[in-house]
Parts: sequence; structure tokens; C-alpha cells
Amino acid sequence: MPKNSSFSRFILLVLPGLVLLCTLLLPACRSSKVTDERQMTHPTDFRLVLGEGGGFTGQWQGYTINPDGSVMEWSGAYAEDVVKPFATLSNDQMGDLWRRVQEAEYFDQDKGEVGNMTAFMDLQADSANHRISWEPRVLDKTEEGIPGLYAYTKQLVRDAKSE
Repeated sequence: MPKNSSFSRFILLVLPGLVLLCTLLLPACRSSKVTDERQMTHPTDFRLVLGEGGGFTGQWQGYTINPDGSVMEWSGAYAEDVVKPFATLSNDQMGDLWRRVQEAEYFDQDKGEVGNMTAFMDLQADSANHRISWEPRVLDKTEEGIPGLYAYTKQLVRDAKSE
């Protein structure tokens, strides 16, 4: 019986510590799927207008991406002047676009450049609205940050049209 008694005392001393340890560590073992899903789900008020224009013609062209994934193509003397349906992005594409917006730290950027030709992105999401403009360059397609996000978004829209 002494061995049993020692074992019982050991269990009584160690078991509460093990339960406490498991209780504290178990949440750390949870999958980050919830976080990933939140980041992959675009805000319900997501609306992105992007385009470029100016120059000697003064014409502008671009796209508007609505919360439901519908994409409108526009052109004219100003943004969203003459609008027509263009394509539809899937929920996965919208989520990926939102993830890239976050990675580019879009709302933390402060660009307000204008030039002979000007590119811009005007994004409404999570009850915030932020406009960025810059003078586009040939290298923009391979750049990181906002010009890279702009090039990615234009290609995403064009690819959705061909699907």
C-alpha cells in the first residue's frame, strides 16, 4: 500500500499542474485558420476605383471593383464618366485582392503626386476611404508597394474578363 499511497500523492500534486498547463497551452495550438479567413474575406464595403489618364488628350480610363465582385470598366473626361460592365471577380479573387491591399499597407501610404499622366487608386474599405495618386513609370509593373498592387489589380481584372 505505501507505493499506491505515494503514487496517489504524486498524482494529486501533479495532476492539477498538468491540467493548468494544458489549459494554458491548448489555445496556442489552435489553427490560425480563423485569422487567415478573416484576412481573406474582403470588407462588405470594399469598393476600389483605379485608373490613369491625363496627358494631352485629358482622357481617363480604368476600373471600378464593387463589393460583390462586379467590375465596371470606365473611360472619359474623368473617372467613372462612361461606365460599362466588364467582368466579375470570385470571392477568392476578392479575398486575395484584399490580402494584397493589406500587405501593401495601402491605408498607411501617403502619395498624392500628379504629373502629365497620373495613375490613382481610390479605395473604400472598413469604413475608411483613401486615395493615392502617382506619376506612372514603365517600371511600375514590377515594383512592389502601391504601383505593384495597381499592376496586379489591373491584370486580375483583365484575367477575369477572359475567363
